[in-house]
Amino acid sequence: MKKNIIFFIILLMIVIFMIKILPLFLPIKYANLQLPKNMGEYIVVRGIKTTGYEWEVTGDQNGLYAERSHNIKCVNMIGNVPSCKFYSDYSTGDNQFICYGEYEYQPYDGVAGHNIYGEDVFHVERWEIMYPIQRDLFIGVFIPKNYICRYDMYYSKGYTFGEMLKGLYIWNYKSLPYREK
Repeated sequence: MKKNIIFFIILLMIVIFMIKILPLFLPIKYANLQLPKNMGEYIVVRGIKTTGYEWEVTGDQNGLYAERSHNIKCVNMIGNVPSCKFYSDYSTGDNQFICYGEYEYQPYDGVAGHNIYGEDVFHVERWEIMYPIQRDLFIGVFIPKNYICRYDMYYSKGYTFGEMLKGLYIWNYKSLPYREK
């Protein structure tokens, strides 16, 4: 009798895990192993921590730049900008993103710190991430490095684990939109 109760409790815990917790870690966007060919104009960027700019261009459709290349430059981006933050300081770390779109000229807007001559801003239409995805989260060592999961997206927005699970089930993990906080 006790063995049946213990077996039932373990089975119930497995079912709850499969229905509620597993969907957080299923893939929603896979990482690219290499730069795409013949896909139009794109830039490869990584997040940086500087005043005024959040992104550094490390490559384009012609390939990645050398580490100390004069082609590497800082850029501001607008539109569908990557929002994944994989580090506890809410940065993108050394992850590189492929951003498809085009440059647009933006005139000076009077904001202190902005270029008084205006600047070229990259308008992002869509983005992908390069393999491997690096995370410093304690749970990051258990998540494969070849895809982004819902946990990554929610963590980026500062959700607690309980808030992440709210309304999420195995049958709706892909269709449920990301909730804005």
